[in-house]
Amino acid sequence: MKRPYMVNIKTIAGLFGILVVLSSNVRAQKIDYGSLESFVELHGIIVQEYFDFGKDGENKGIPTFDSRYAYLFIQCSLRENLKGVMEWKIDHGGEKIGIDRCYLDWKLHHLIGFRAGKLFYLPIMYDAQDFRPPGNKLVSSPLPSLFAIEVMFRDNGVEAYGEQPIHGMRIRYQAAISNGSMLNRMIVNPDGTSSFEETGRDGNPKKAIATSLSFLPIKELELVGGYYHNSAQMITETKTVSPSGIPGVDVVVTTQIDFGEIEMAIRAVSAVLSLNRFNTRSWYLNGSVDAKAFHKTDLSGYMGEAAYRILEKKYMNYLELVGRYTVFNFDVSKISDLYPNISTVTSDLGVGVSPYEHFRIKAQYEWVEEKKGPKKENDGIMLQAVIDF
Repeated sequence: MKRPYMVNIKTIAGLFGILVVLSSNVRAQKIDYGSLESFVELHGIIVQEYFDFGKDGENKGIPTFDSRYAYLFIQCSLRENLKGVMEWKIDHGGEKIGIDRCYLDWKLHHLIGFRAGKLFYLPIMYDAQDFRPPGNKLVSSPLPSLFAIEVMFRDNGVEAYGEQPIHGMRIRYQAAISNGSMLNRMIVNPDGTSSFEETGRDGNPKKAIATSLSFLPIKELELVGGYYHNSAQMITETKTVSPSGIPGVDVVVTTQIDFGEIEMAIRAVSAVLSLNRFNTRSWYLNGSVDAKAFHKTDLSGYMGEAAYRILEKKYMNYLELVGRYTVFNFDVSKISDLYPNISTVTSDLGVGVSPYEHFRIKAQYEWVEEKKGPKKENDGIMLQAVIDF
């Protein structure tokens, strides 16, 4: 079996020798970049999971231990109002490694600041940090949130933001323009299976816009309204892999197909309420994805979540009880016989235990009911351990 990650001792020794020569050369020269006065922070998140679903659930119902995520976060502050951010995300123990965020943040005034680069998310909801393992009350994220994040995830662009206090209240805004839809690559394997991945290149001659406006009448309550629009060419790059007859060598053929224009619009409202030990989060979205040459999908969904902490700072950091209810609908028109309408109701109950600060253990059971569309067996249990540092 071919082992692409194995290297021999001679290779390692050669690389080490090169590094020694380069490092000595660097010491002998003046480095003309980098600031010794910048304040650099290094943080990270480590997430371990176990899940067991029905046969239509994750990993086809096979009980699985998974090094789900690891994040490495670096932030440098050149001034109080100027910083750079880089964040790497490692999926499934190294199966996929990529940069989630890489941007500059320059705050000129409390009313206006700019971020430029790979922004991680576009603003139509409350803070996307709440969907990450340390902020997420349960193991999974609700389906509408997952859809919105996947649509607007890891996008490159420019964002303006600001905040204005008014008589004890606050108003925040965010407005971004970004590349929008990336060029997708479909990989067709020799066994006939296929998968999609983003190439990281902009396949969109037009740009996407996203805006949000937040109102905080009291410090415990945040109300957010947001809008996203993107009109792009639906371009798919197909990469077909087939055996050549020579062991360890495959034949790869790449083709590009332009499926025409696709238009996407999403509107969302959300609310977060935090009262001492009690926390609720809810949101509603509706919109459409119109692949004009094929079909149009109208989508809508809402989610309500409540959490209550007990034993806070008694015997442990806290114990938290969590419940969530989610509804998400896909209504497909035009070629509807090929794309069935789907309506899914998901109910979740969970408990979170934090023995110490920055360490959480979560357990969750999820019931999924398909009101419309194919019936599936995908109820399941999820366990998660999270450390952030």
